[in-house]
Amino acid sequence: MSKKSAKDKILEITEKLIIEKGYSNTNIRDITYLANVSVGTLYHHFKKGKIDLLKEIITKSTIESTEKLNTNNFFAGKDINTFSDGLKMYFLAMIENHRENRQFIAAMESEVLSNINFYDKLKNDVRSKETRQIETNLFLKPIKILLENFPQEDLNIEQNGKQIHGIVDILIHRHVYDEYTFESDEYFLQVLNKIVFSLLKD
Repeated sequence: MSKKSAKDKILEITEKLIIEKGYSNTNIRDITYLANVSVGTLYHHFKKGKIDLLKEIITKSTIESTEKLNTNNFFAGKDINTFSDGLKMYFLAMIENHRENRQFIAAMESEVLSNINFYDKLKNDVRSKETRQIETNLFLKPIKILLENFPQEDLNIEQNGKQIHGIVDILIHRHVYDEYTFESDEYFLQVLNKIVFSLLKD
């Protein structure tokens, strides 16, 4: 097994501390101590300190998630008979991915709710408009593949793609954190499919 680089150790410790203490209560001194690196080493890799660390953690998580969900072979070898079946399979994979990152997402949500200034920093410095557009394009890719394999004359993904991405993301987040709302993944997927179909037909 290869030895972790100083940069990887810093990122790993930072994510762990954010989950345990929250972003605001995580400080550079604790990060460098636990990662066994100097402050200079941290700032060598992350010029703006904590905000650059947060940006790297979120970017890395997004890349890993999209690589898992957006390969051209995502649907290969799977028993898909209809466009609806494919959507359910894709959304279920998104739910499972969300659950894997639940602790970190919960920590970030708690920070946003308790600190409005942090929300502005997150929006401007970490998740810019350009970044969100890239995420939307990646989200839509498997759906476009499904539409190619199961042509639907009355469905148009180009018109409401951004809205579909936002609504799906919000509802999956809600489902993962409050499973009593929809009771089961199967029922939630039925509801989600109906919403997406209505937006695709709009």
